[in-house]
Amino acid sequence: MSAKIDPSTKARRGGTGASDFDEYHRVWPEHLPPLGLAKNDVQLGIDRVKSYLKVHPKTNKPMLYIFDKCTNLLEEVTTYRYPDLKPQQQGIKSEDEKPIKVDDHALDALRYMIVDLPAPYKVEDDSYSERLKKYTNIEIRMQDEIAALKAPKEPKDPFGDGI
Repeated sequence: MSAKIDPSTKARRGGTGASDFDEYHRVWPEHLPPLGLAKNDVQLGIDRVKSYLKVHPKTNKPMLYIFDKCTNLLEEVTTYRYPDLKPQQQGIKSEDEKPIKVDDHALDALRYMIVDLPAPYKVEDDSYSERLKKYTNIEIRMQDEIAALKAPKEPKDPFGDGI
């Protein structure tokens, strides 16, 4: 386990050439977990947080709860935005879509924490072993993808993206 800090703290500042990370590292108490830089893959972090917030089909509970005392985090969640799409981009998900970086420090901290946790496990369908007797893995995946495209979005998927 280690404590995580925003990777932007590695930037050199002022006349000394030291970074905020260097300063934090210098005064970091030894009894605390070591200080390291957080992974800053924004899309991976957002996807991981969303997957932890989704209701698990077998437990009917999410793997992450945000309590009402986390007022800054809740405020940021409600104001988190992406740039507006141009008319020709409507209905198309951009590969390099990045959220607008404003007032998102609590969300960044949540993302840094969750991105280092293991990916939530996938629930195996009980019929999977039966299907393997008839079809290859590739055929099963193709069947599942076609079925997912045909099926209406589940109400338990609040983000509507299938993650």
